[in-house]
Amino acid sequence: MNIMSDAFRAAGYRSADDRLTDAAKAALAAYPQDYGAAYAAFRTAVCRDAELTWALFGRFEEAAIRPVLSRASQEIHQARRAAMADGAGSRGDRQSEDARPASSTHSASAGSGGGRQTGADQGRRAPSADSIAARGAAITAAAARSLLDTFMVNGRPIGDVSAGEARSWARNRKVEWRFVELITAGVMDNQPLRRWVTPDEADAALRRAQADANA
Repeated sequence: MNIMSDAFRAAGYRSADDRLTDAAKAALAAYPQDYGAAYAAFRTAVCRDAELTWALFGRFEEAAIRPVLSRASQEIHQARRAAMADGAGSRGDRQSEDARPASSTHSASAGSGGGRQTGADQGRRAPSADSIAARGAAITAAAARSLLDTFMVNGRPIGDVSAGEARSWARNRKVEWRFVELITAGVMDNQPLRRWVTPDEADAALRRAQADANA
């Protein structure tokens, strides 16, 4: 693995783990006598970079995501049960009222205005297609704006970097993806790559990955 890492570095590529180590070294260098301050500085650097955040915490994604989804699912079910209970209560009240003897006033009004909607019925009207489309557009626009601020490239929001820098950043990750694809081709999932890939083959795969990325 050292040979492959050296080959990447010689090509000017820095993996996410390399950048994590760099950030940790920079934090410790800035606060050599204060571990707490170094910790805080390192944490800030990681949180401002999407790639570093994923590299550090991605291995815990399932443990982090499952409880959130479970909690959200429980709240959705509770809200549905509450809505069903409210609906059943409203129907029971209306049925009881319908079973009472009708007064002359009520009968007259029923004859002239039968089938009128109650406020509760009106409140249950489905939103219009235009309303749904407008809300969807607003959500999409908000997501697009937030990504320009939260998606980090070389430690900065992607909205603040030049197109050339963004392309170079993406190209490096394309090289990594293609390199891994090449050296894992034909190797079973449970087999260590070192057993099947020689250092020369790794070097050749890296050169090909770079050529493919620049094609």
